[in-house]
Amino acid sequence: MAAFQEQIMERYEQQRYDAERPLLPPPLLFLEAAQVERALSRYPRVELCEVGDGGINYPTQPPPSLPFQPRHERPAEALEQFLADFPDGC
Repeated sequence: MAAFQEQIMERYEQQRYDAERPLLPPPLLFLEAAQVERALSRYPRVELCEVGDGGINYPTQPPPSLPFQPRHERPAEALEQFLADFPDGC
């Protein structure tokens, strides 16, 4: 975020002297990094960890078989049950 803000300020400094095409100052257009971080901290996020070989470990597993049964009374019953039982909602 800090690098992005630096780029914005550099571009603003380079272009702000054009009287025919005036620019708004960046604080009027963009949120500060701290404001964005505070706003995003209220939501869950995924933390990625590097593993020894330089890759990233995504601790996930494939979903179970969730067959769709078009002639059944509730065709998506398997999916509905999976979503209902899913931890932390879906």
